[in-house]
Amino acid sequence: MNTLPPLTKILSKILSIVIAAITLSACGGGGGGGSSDSTSQSANNNSSQSETFPAPQEPPPDQEPATKTIDITLSWNIPTQREDGSGLDLTEIGGYEIYYFLEGSTEGEGETVNIPAVDNNNQYVTSHDVQLNQTGSYVFAISTYDTNNVYSVISEPVTVDIQ
Repeated sequence: MNTLPPLTKILSKILSIVIAAITLSACGGGGGGGSSDSTSQSANNNSSQSETFPAPQEPPPDQEPATKTIDITLSWNIPTQREDGSGLDLTEIGGYEIYYFLEGSTEGEGETVNIPAVDNNNQYVTSHDVQLNQTGSYVFAISTYDTNNVYSVISEPVTVDIQ
């Protein structure tokens, strides 16, 4: 039987997770400002008959970002052997399947991403960008499949803390 190399031996060694960038989008940015209560209190302490308040120089920063997006890049080496030790030609690789989930999530809440072996520019694929929507400990694993859709066993999982 032509099966791909055991991921315990090969893919777990070649799977490397590179955190390329952690980007927090929709970030309010800026430094801390005073609370809006101080403006109201100073206006209330003013004995003037006018109820006009000075316009703030800058709007206060958001307290909580509406959406966080964390971008990471997963990378791996292309396997060259099948599980039985026979050679695996590059043209025989159909692609990769990446599995990931947030630790503590319930079964079925994880993601499966199918990555073709060759991209649109006819280049062999050895990395994939993943966008995560929250921080925490994520578990990643990968499997290789050939052009006959014969899958290797899944790699040893790799856990990464994303802050």
